[in-house]
Amino acid sequence: MEYCPNCGEKVEGTEIYCHFCGSLLQETLETEEREKEREIAELKQKITQLEKQVDSSKNTKLEILRSEVSDLQQQLKQQKIHQAELKLVEKKKKTDEGCTTCLCCIILIIIVATIFYFLS
Repeated sequence: MEYCPNCGEKVEGTEIYCHFCGSLLQETLETEEREKEREIAELKQKITQLEKQVDSSKNTKLEILRSEVSDLQQQLKQQKIHQAELKLVEKKKKTDEGCTTCLCCIILIIIVATIFYFLS
């Protein structure tokens, strides 16, 4: 069942004229159908535009996230390099201390050996 666009009474979908007010239904229905089709086409166009905007927004957000990941990776690399440099400096300090200690040991051995040489 459909309604007459002129008087609002219920009419059959196959009727050409409204039995209550006499207005022409077929042209009105065809016009309404065309308007609805036009509205549907406009809505489809809007949906397409919105999808493009969403895709663009997603791409922008994706690029931002990629940039942030890249920055974090760079910071991690720099942190690892800094840690490696600190380990090398610490190792060098230990090596330098070790060499001094070894030199002291060598001098001590020479002194002890000299004393034993003169005492024997």
